[in-house]
Amino acid sequence: MTDIKYVKINILNLFDIKSNNKKYPLNFDFIVRDKKNKNFSSNGIYFITEKKVNKIVYIGIMLSKDLKSKNYVHADRFNKHLETLTLRGSNVGIKAKKDSWFNKCNKINPELYFFKNNIPNKDTGTTSDLNRVSYANLNWKKFSNNNNLHEIISNHFNLHYFKVSYFDEIMTNVFNNQKPVKFNKKNFLNIIQRIEDTISKKYEPFLYVLKKNKKYPYKNQDWRSKIFEISEIKNKIRNLSSIELSKLK
Repeated sequence: MTDIKYVKINILNLFDIKSNNKKYPLNFDFIVRDKKNKNFSSNGIYFITEKKVNKIVYIGIMLSKDLKSKNYVHADRFNKHLETLTLRGSNVGIKAKKDSWFNKCNKINPELYFFKNNIPNKDTGTTSDLNRVSYANLNWKKFSNNNNLHEIISNHFNLHYFKVSYFDEIMTNVFNNQKPVKFNKKNFLNIIQRIEDTISKKYEPFLYVLKKNKKYPYKNQDWRSKIFEISEIKNKIRNLSSIELSKLK
């Protein structure tokens, strides 16, 4: 049976959010504590939910490059997501189409549009997109606050991580194949992507809905995300992982 370890991440305990001297709205540094906490190491699947309504904002996969090296979901993923979903992190940039994205958001929030030129129009490694700009825009009344931002973000989001043993097993099976490493890596990523896509299609997180439906701006947050439920999600991950692993044997 697939071993799935669930961990809920406390934003107040694992992140510091401190003001800096950058131009508004990027005048906060998001700092990760305990960067190599084993509870948050790869491989697994993670969820960002809204605390108040328990709806899913984002679903992603946390992978290592190989079984010997580990990445950490709070340091490598959640920190960047919190920056881009709120548009308050000092590292945020927008790679392309910034003007057209903000023009669409301006329909419901002129304030954020006014400050768009303070956000670098380049790939910063913590790069936002139209879906994230739209989400920050909808919640700007909260995220625009320069006081108690750490507490505001902690009260808005829940962060969840499911560490999945079958992902390691799938990786082992794929990379034991005698074909070239490049082929095996691509095959492994395709398998995991199928799992992520299937779960996203079922639960319809906010960013997935926006990506598929192209509804900008999303004028209310009553999107059709399925309510986050731990035991149900564990069963879904377990079933999908078992199906993929059985194909390899």
